Amino acid sequence: HRFMRALPAVLAAVPDAQVAVVGKDQGGYGQEPLQGGTWREAMVAELGNQVDWQRVHFMGTVPYDTYKAVLRASTLHVYLTVPFVLSWSLLEAAYLCKQVLASDTMPLREVKLPTISRIDYFDGAQLEQAMIDKLKQPSRSRRKPEISRQKMQTCSVQASLRQHGELLEQLLGQPVGL
Repeated sequence: HRFMRALPAVLAAVPDAQVAVVGKDQGGYGQEPLQGGTWREAMVAELGNQVDWQRVHFMGTVPYDTYKAVLRASTLHVYLTVPFVLSWSLLEAAYLCKQVLASDTMPLREVKLPTISRIDYFDGAQLEQAMIDKLKQPSRSRRKPEISRQKMQTCSVQASLRQHGELLEQLLGQPVGL
C-alpha cells in the first residue's frame, strides 16, 4: 500500500516510467485489507483515476527466469518491509538491478551493497521523492554497479551462522559447533 500510494506522484514526475508489479495479489505475512478482497483491489479502488493504470503492469506470479529478466530490465526495484527476516528477493534484486530502494528497517540495515539505498518505511513523501530522484538520475540508473558473488555470499544464511558461531566461540572461549 505504501508503494502504490507513491505512484500518483512518481508517474506524474516521470512521464516515461512504466511500473511492473510481480507477485500474488494476496498478502503474504501481513494483514488483509479491512474491507476484504486483495490489496491490489483495495489500492486500485482507493487511487482510482489518480494513477494511469495503462503504465502499471500487474504481472502476477511469474516463472523464475521471467522474474530475473524483470529485475535485470528494471531501473529501480522498490523493496519495502517492516522488520522481518532478510528476504532472498532483496539480495537477488541488489545483485541484478541497477538500483534498489529499501526500507531502513532491520535486518536490511545489515546489508551494505552499493545498489541499495534506504528510506524511512513510514515516510510516504520521502519514498515518493527518492523514487523520483532515482528514476531521473540519468547515468547511475543506466548501469548496475558490479557486485561480486563473494560480497553477496557474505549475506547468506551460512555466512551469518558462521559469523555468529565465531563470535560465540570468542565470547565463551570454547567451540560451539555451529
